[in-house]
Amino acid sequence: MTLQFGVFDHIEPVEGMPLKKIYDLRLEQIEALDKAGFYAYHLAEHHTPAVHSLAPSQNVFLAAVSQRTSQLRFGPCVYVLPLHHPLRLIEEISMLDHLSGGRMEIGVGRGGVMEAYFWGQEADTDTNFERYQETLDIIRAGLNTEALTYEGRFHSFDALPMRLQPIQRPYPPLWYMRNAETAALEGMNTVIVGTLDSLRGEVVRYKDVWAATHGEGALTPQGQEPKIGLVVHMVVADTDAKAIEIAKPAWEKYRWNLAAPRRLEAEKRGLTQF
Repeated sequence: MTLQFGVFDHIEPVEGMPLKKIYDLRLEQIEALDKAGFYAYHLAEHHTPAVHSLAPSQNVFLAAVSQRTSQLRFGPCVYVLPLHHPLRLIEEISMLDHLSGGRMEIGVGRGGVMEAYFWGQEADTDTNFERYQETLDIIRAGLNTEALTYEGRFHSFDALPMRLQPIQRPYPPLWYMRNAETAALEGMNTVIVGTLDSLRGEVVRYKDVWAATHGEGALTPQGQEPKIGLVVHMVVADTDAKAIEIAKPAWEKYRWNLAAPRRLEAEKRGLTQF
């Protein structure tokens, strides 16, 4: 497998810059990624009060990406599944896969209890996980059937016609972030958040669990070798000192945008997990 490069994005606010300008510049950047041969563009999902993300509806922005690119693969990383109705996701995943000519990727995750709290759901980890697992099961089934039958705690369907289906079969590639073992057990690609030093151990663990669960040399449901991604912050320059100089002005604001609003709101609401 060759080394491929992608971009993991939040679309953070820029002080004094109108939102339309931020979108326009980001789409220009994504066009450049497409022309330069990057593998994929992955977009995070965050909602109020996490103000660091200006694309809370990933599918709306990714629809624009599908029309501004021709080679670049793209997708959410991740859909916070407990916050979504599975039928809506099935339909929109299918739409994006067709709009892009089969370039859709699907990252999935549980999210935190804080998002559940603000969406009026039960803010406990057990219920959050049940919603995640049920939504994932429905998506997998619904993207690969003409009539969906399912009975669960939160959703039930009886031979519901699935009028929209994706180009990629049985469904677009699935990704799971932060837990290599879970990704391997579920037959998904994995995105590791760490460092080059921690990557080796995670790769070994992923491959061992994959082989034990699916068989040595087993492929993904799409017939591909499973992919292992690593999220790192990277600035390219002639020297380390120059790279630090370029990155430093934005670093503290980036870190604040990423963590502080959610933490401050959680503390105000008395939530210990967020």
